[in-house]
Order: sequence, then structure tokens, then C-alpha cells
Amino acid sequence: MDPYELIEASLKFIENNVEEPLSLNDVAQYFNYSKFYYHRLFTAIMGIRFNDYVLSRRLNRAVKLIQMTDWNITTITNQLNFSTPSAFTRAFKKYYHLTPSELITKPTEIMTTDIPPLIRRPLKNINGDIVSNFSIIQLESFKVSGLVFQVDLAVDDYRLKITQHANQFLALLDPKLQSPGYVIFSECMPQSTTFNVIIGIDREFKLDLPYFFTVEVPDLLMASFNYTGNLLEMETVLQSDYARFLKITKQESGNADINMIQRFDNIHDLYQPYQLFVPIKANELDMELLA
Repeated sequence: MDPYELIEASLKFIENNVEEPLSLNDVAQYFNYSKFYYHRLFTAIMGIRFNDYVLSRRLNRAVKLIQMTDWNITTITNQLNFSTPSAFTRAFKKYYHLTPSELITKPTEIMTTDIPPLIRRPLKNINGDIVSNFSIIQLESFKVSGLVFQVDLAVDDYRLKITQHANQFLALLDPKLQSPGYVIFSECMPQSTTFNVIIGIDREFKLDLPYFFTVEVPDLLMASFNYTGNLLEMETVLQSDYARFLKITKQESGNADINMIQRFDNIHDLYQPYQLFVPIKANELDMELLA
């Protein structure tokens, strides 16, 4: 079975049996895989450990039960196979920042979620570790012209903000223009949650608009990954991929002002497969890994 078909089937199986006492071994055996390989594959593809994923889906089901039934905490605890009501309450509060009782007595808008979409990207096996496939490249300097704005990940609804600016920029372009598109994230200050973002194309031109700039991206040594899916829906996967890449290859994050570059082949289609570039420091392995 294709790895993505396996995990997709697993997600459906987990959802259909989330009220059962599921274990890693149970699911791995159901699909005839060793639990060690299955867990490595699940973590690599989903960007989250199996047990953490199952817990998140149990808690998602708990919200539905609270909103759609008059069951008490003990009944829900038993239904979802938590060991005790206090264990259920601790897990629920850690995940949703309020207790089940608070949700029951003072209904709050908590949106339940469907099974998450799979983020498809090439995988590779390095000494038994399954990671998102990557290459290390020397990115040559180039210029990007586009709209510049800021997002604060701690305050803004940055998904909405980035989407709005992307739509605004695309409305300025000739639909017949064929050009790669770029979304570039730069940290404003060290340890800050605020980022400068530019969405644009790789050519120099001018528009008489506020916050329209041309910036130069310097030469950078980058780790390159390939993805299919909405960048704004895959933070967990990206963080996991990058952390595993650094650990397995013994690379270090670069000190560039630019934190991440997203490149699309066509600026008019931001839902197509794309490349993601992250700066790294040079080390003795780089010459062997350069694509």
C-alpha cells in the first residue's frame, strides 16, 4: 500500500473507532505493519505522534458529545476511554484552555474539526528515519516585487491576513502574466512573533501603491522541500519536517534575516505544488548534499 494511502486509511479507521481503546499496536496490526515502522511513517507524514493524534481526535469527539448530548463528565469519560474524569478534564483543558464543565455550563464556541487533510510530499529513508525529502541548494540572489505587510502570529488571524493580501496582489496583475510567485517571511526582531511578509513575483517593476516594494533576496544556502497543500493548514507538519531534517542531517538553522521562502511555479495558482526554502548554516556535509 502506498504510504499516503496507508495513513489516509488509518485516519478513517481511527475516526471510526475513536471511542474504542485504540493503541498504536492495534492500528499497526490491523494494517499488517510493525508498530515501529508504522509509527515512524505516521509521525513523518502527519507531523505528530500517533498517541497525540488519537488524543486530539478523542477530545474533538468530546466536544461533539458535550454540544449534542446531555451526558455528564463521567459518562463522556467512560465513552471515550479516559482512565478517570480528572484525566479527561486535564487533557481537555490543556487542549482547549477550558474545562469540560465550563463548556457544559457556559457554552463557548468551539469548532469541531474534520479529519485533517494529508500533506503530500516526497519522503526519504535516512538510516531508518523517514523524513520529508529534501535537497540542499545555493540559492542565488534575485529581486521580488510585491506587497509588503506584517503579521503577528500571537495576535493576528494571520491566515486571513495573508490570504487577503495574496488576493489583493493577484488583482493587480495581468491574468495573462506568467511568472513564478513568492511568499517570503522575514523576522522583524529576534524572538519576536511579528514577521514581515512580501508576496510578489521575481522581477522588478513599480506600482504607485502604499506598501508596494522591490526587495533583493541575497545568496543563501537553503534546505529545499516540496509540498502539495495550503501552507496555512500545515504548520505542524512543516515544523516537524524541519526539526527532523535538522536532527538527522546535523544541520543548523541559518542566521539570515529571511526565515522562509515559498515558491510557486505560477503566481495565479497558489494551491499547486510548491517549493519551500529554509536557510541553513554551511557545514562539512553540504558539498555531498548539494543538489
